[in-house]
Amino acid sequence: MTHISTWIDEYHKGSRFGLYGEILIKQNSKYQEIIVIENEYYGRALMLDGCWMTSFKDDKYYHECLVHPALSSIDEKSNVLIIGGGDGGTARECVKYSQISKIDLVEIDEEVIKISKKFLKEIGGEAWNDKRLKIHIDDGVQWVKKTRDNFYDVIFIDCSDPSEFSNLLFSDLFYGECKRILKKKWCFSNAKRIT
Repeated sequence: MTHISTWIDEYHKGSRFGLYGEILIKQNSKYQEIIVIENEYYGRALMLDGCWMTSFKDDKYYHECLVHPALSSIDEKSNVLIIGGGDGGTARECVKYSQISKIDLVEIDEEVIKISKKFLKEIGGEAWNDKRLKIHIDDGVQWVKKTRDNFYDVIFIDCSDPSEFSNLLFSDLFYGECKRILKKKWCFSNAKRIT
């Protein structure tokens, strides 16, 4: 397959941010368009439905800042929930904590995980092989609804920007359900890009 180098732009509220590079994969899943591009400065970068999600260069500024404040004081045998996070970066940071006994990663789009494992190996790292990580291809909203009260110690919402299939992840009802399933002594962290 011949790879094409071009500009890929994200448009948002009268502005745009673009990267020039080689398109490694451009694929439509059941839910969204997925693009991975190789850029000279940022390295490999992931775009979902026209929004940049992460890149090799700026990955640490996102995933480390999301995970470590919440996990820096967890107890033994903690259960963690990641809603979204199909690139593997949040899981990679979570598995650094020996106190975590179980990580449920609930990603609606299996193709994001498959593509990330193949093209963004550095972002997920060895987390994909950690026995504590359980991957569930499911709707995060429905997962939370089905979960019993006071089950998780920490919840990370690592999702894409609001869209037709992710709007409910930004609703008061969803956050109320997250509060219900969260053990009362802990909190959840919402990964929302500021644009």
